[in-house]
This record gives sequence, structure tokens and C-alpha cells, in this order.
Amino acid sequence: MNKKHSYSNYRQQSPSAQFVPPSAIAPYVGQWVSTTIPGVGSVVAYIIGYNPANGMVDLWLYRQGSNKREYMQYHYSNLIGIGPYYGPVPPYQGTPTPPTPYPPQQPQPYPPYPQPYPPYNPYPSHPPVRRSCSNYKNKSQQLACHMGLIPPI
Repeated sequence: MNKKHSYSNYRQQSPSAQFVPPSAIAPYVGQWVSTTIPGVGSVVAYIIGYNPANGMVDLWLYRQGSNKREYMQYHYSNLIGIGPYYGPVPPYQGTPTPPTPYPPQQPQPYPPYPQPYPPYNPYPSHPPVRRSCSNYKNKSQQLACHMGLIPPI
């Protein structure tokens, strides 16, 4: 028995890891997806953009069990098993907390105390500019304005 094979079986990938090819990222730009990122785990992510020149993917993601959105940037080869996500956003919603009641309001004097002087305005308002057809420099434009073809300036 002559053994001429130079490969070994122990280096093959496990069938459970489905690495995403670069062509699989582009259809999901602008959509929510669920994927797994090594070191982060299962995430629900919104793909903001994909740069095919360097393979980087911009993501808004929610980690599993968290409802805090995070911005991350990963290479497409770090996304394992990508698919559409149609669930609620944020995906991991906790129990809603009831709003805190406002403290009791102190009664305000009515009517409010009058101001002795009006507030000072360093930029007084100017009268509005009068629009007129005669503001055009060109006589043909003035005529067109009088005929209603162009607005007065």
C-alpha cells in the first residue's frame, strides 16, 4: 500500500461553520441579519455598508441578551452563517419599566410677575423688503414680471 497523499483530514473545517463568501454580503446591505461573529457570539446586525475593495463590513449590532446598539466593523470572513432577520428591533427586549412619576409641582403665582422692561434685542427687526418688478435691471425681465411670467424680486 503506497501512501502518496499529502493532506490530512484533521485540518478540514467542521460542517457546522458556514463561512460567508464576499458575494453574500452585498444583497444584505441596508437590511437586518442574524449572524455569528467569533469572539462576540450570535448577533442581530444591521449592515450599513460593505467595501468590496478591502472586505470590511460596517454593522450596527445587538449582542445576544442585550438591547444596546453597538457600531462595529468586521471583515466579511468573520461573519459565520448569515441570514435575514425579521424579528423586533431591538431584538432582546427586557421587561418594560414603568415611567417614574413627576415630583409634585409647586403652585406658580398667577399671573406671572410683569417684566419692568421688555428684553433687549440687539438686532432689531427690519421692515420686510418690498418686492417689485422694477427691481429687475433688465427691461425684458421687468416686462415678463408685469405679465406674471416671473415673480417680483
